[in-house]
Amino acid sequence: MTLKEKLERWRDLQAAADKLAEEIKAEVLELQQTIRGKGVVASYGKGRGSYDYEAIAKEIQPPRPIIEKWSTLKVNWRGVVEEAGVPPEIKAKYYKPGTPYVSLRLKVEDAPDRGARSGA
Repeated sequence: MTLKEKLERWRDLQAAADKLAEEIKAEVLELQQTIRGKGVVASYGKGRGSYDYEAIAKEIQPPRPIIEKWSTLKVNWRGVVEEAGVPPEIKAKYYKPGTPYVSLRLKVEDAPDRGARSGA
């Protein structure tokens, strides 16, 4: 096999592997759990959620001094909400979940020591 043929073969194998990885990720997202195999892991993560602190503060209408304390050119709504002691049930109404994700990785077993030299 020539070098050009090897390169083209590698391209084709990589495209097939990428397609398979997308199929695996879709299935793991559907299952919502990490899957392990021999030497490989498909890790599920639920994503990072966030709160709309400005909307929370506007609902609870904290005292003006708290808003002013956390204001610069822009109001730090998170600081306002936290200092005002907003109940969890109000915060929950404004929580936006993160986007779930999956990462795939190979676990290399018995990998050679990168610092080792051969033929010394």
